[in-house]
Amino acid sequence: TEPVSRLCSSEWRWLKHDFSAPEYGPFRLYAALDSGAVTLDSACLLAGDWRPLEPGESISFPAALFFHSGHTDLADGSVKFRRMRDAEGVALYGPRLPFEPGRYSALLAVETDAPHGAILGRMRVQWNDSEQRPWIDLVAGRTARLDFEQEDNLPVNFVFAYSREADLAITRVSFARMPAPCDTYDLSDKPFGL
Repeated sequence: TEPVSRLCSSEWRWLKHDFSAPEYGPFRLYAALDSGAVTLDSACLLAGDWRPLEPGESISFPAALFFHSGHTDLADGSVKFRRMRDAEGVALYGPRLPFEPGRYSALLAVETDAPHGAILGRMRVQWNDSEQRPWIDLVAGRTARLDFEQEDNLPVNFVFAYSREADLAITRVSFARMPAPCDTYDLSDKPFGL
């Protein structure tokens, strides 16, 4: 047993602790109090370091790194959905990593032969399963961009629901943190780390 951290704050915060675990198989983490009370609201187990985005930064993930249905194209890391095979409904979500408070844009890179205007699916960002944000249609021929405000440093979950209207491939999911509101920032020509 080794001490993880002393809690000296009533504010919400993430604690980082490196530990060794077996290469395969179950393991357990234990928490104990010296005094007082603690509520564990959320835990995020990561392999590697996560550094939240600073204002003006972006990060891009291959779609295959997200939880998904459909099938993975190993050559390019995309996720492909076929209307004759894949079910309608939630088909891709992630990254479930904590983002600092601020304004963000999520950009979905999509390839499809669907005619302009076809509804390929819907997308939204949510922080937990009970907090339901409005869906935004993903429309063929339009930029698949979703702007959102992160109010706390909770894990962000981008969700895509497939409509089965057309075959499509999602190649990347990118996030950009906007600078402070007083700054101007045009994202139309930004590659989002691609």
